[in-house]
Amino acid sequence: MNATKAHSCLWCGAMFESDPSKAREIVIELEYLDGLERLTDPTPIRLTVQADGIKISEVMPGTRAVWIASDQIVEARTSATLRSVGKAPVRGLFGRLAGNENKEPPRQQILTIRYRINDAIHSATFRREESATFSRLDQIARMISAMVKRTDM
Repeated sequence: MNATKAHSCLWCGAMFESDPSKAREIVIELEYLDGLERLTDPTPIRLTVQADGIKISEVMPGTRAVWIASDQIVEARTSATLRSVGKAPVRGLFGRLAGNENKEPPRQQILTIRYRINDAIHSATFRREESATFSRLDQIARMISAMVKRTDM
């Protein structure tokens, strides 16, 4: 259940505020892979999701930034790559008693944002290593999708 001060739905990521100026922005650091004209090489970036669009800026201050307005965004989706190679998780009571908890190795999550410039569709791709149980990128993709649905109405 969401708290009374919640800004977005826990399940779908939809923002509760109907007034875009009151919506809270979400900031996450990712690794940029490909798809933006102003950024050429894979680099750490800061992705800021606001009610009126997405700002993608390099982590180093004073460097390049890209703005994608919400009416240009077509969709956002995530996909998981193979899990990192490591020890197999220890299962069962004896493994936990011995101090070997059932920890899943982190996995690579890929966020793809498709956006429109003039009549052409482009895709920007980002990567982040996350736990297998909770994905912040899934939540970000749901929020962006909810923002796109709101602008289509």
